[in-house]
Amino acid sequence: MKAKNLESRISSVDTLIERKKEEKRKRLLDAAYTCFTEHTISGTSIAEICAEAGIAKGTFYLYFKDKEDIVRALNKRISYQVLCNIYHSHRKEDFVDHAVRMASELIHYFEKDHEVVALMKKDFVWPIDEEGFVTCDDPMMIDIRNDIDAYAAKSGLSSHQILVRVYALICMIYSVCYSSIIDHFPSELSQVKPEIDAMIRSSLAPSKKV
Repeated sequence: MKAKNLESRISSVDTLIERKKEEKRKRLLDAAYTCFTEHTISGTSIAEICAEAGIAKGTFYLYFKDKEDIVRALNKRISYQVLCNIYHSHRKEDFVDHAVRMASELIHYFEKDHEVVALMKKDFVWPIDEEGFVTCDDPMMIDIRNDIDAYAAKSGLSSHQILVRVYALICMIYSVCYSSIIDHFPSELSQVKPEIDAMIRSSLAPSKKV
C-alpha cells in the first residue's frame, strides 16, 4: 500500500514538473511573439525575450538552443493554430473541394492578419514531421491523416503522395500570400486565387489509372 502511495506521489510530482516546464516554454513563445511583432526578429535579443517572459536568461537554453530555434518553434505553433482555424470548416466536402476551400480561408486569414505574415516571412512550416504525423495522437492530425487515407483509397494516389502535395501547396500558398501582401508581387491576391485553385485541383486530381 505504501509503495503504491509513493508511486502515486512520484507520478504527481513528475506531472507537475512537466506542466511547469510546458508553462515556461509557452511563456517564452508568447514573449517572443510580442517582442518580434513589436521590434522585429532581428531587433530582438534573447535577453529581451526572457525579460518579457519574466524568466531568467539561463533558463531559455533549457528550452531553445538559440534565437533561430525559438523562431522556428514559434512558426510551428502559428502554423498549427492557422491549420486548426481552417481545417474543420466544410470538412465533409469532397477532399479536393475541401482543399480549395481551405486555400481560400488561408488566404483570407493572412489578408486579415498582416502582422503574422510579416513575422513568419515565407517560413510557414508543417507543424510536425512525417514520422510524427503518422504516429501522433493529436486530434487534428488524426483527422487529416484519416482524410488523406480515405482519399488515397479512391484516388489512385498514395497517402504519402497526397501528404507531400498538400504540404507543398500550403507552403506555396503562404509564400504567394507573403509576396502579394508584403511585396505586392505578382499581383493582388484576388487575381492570384483562381490560379491557386487550378493548381490545387491539378495537383490533387485522381490518378488516370483509377
